[in-house]
Amino acid sequence: MELSLISNEELIEELLNRFDHAIFSGIKILDSMDNECDTTRVENTQQWTGNPYTCVGMCTGLSNDILEEYKEELYEEDDNQGNIYN
Repeated sequence: MELSLISNEELIEELLNRFDHAIFSGIKILDSMDNECDTTRVENTQQWTGNPYTCVGMCTGLSNDILEEYKEELYEEDDNQGNIYN
């Protein structure tokens, strides 16, 4: 199967249909900042399916996992800027 021939919308819909509860969030940078243009255009896609409370819990869990994984880097950056959060 050639996935590049399938639209993003159809691909995400098919993926979400395989789960009882699922979340998809993606950002695609369409063009980046340069000297002539001081804005960046992005395409933001967010879809979910299933029980809304379960999906919120999944988002919270994923956010906590990401923050836990990068906690040391985040605190190090904050310390370098004079901000300390505990």
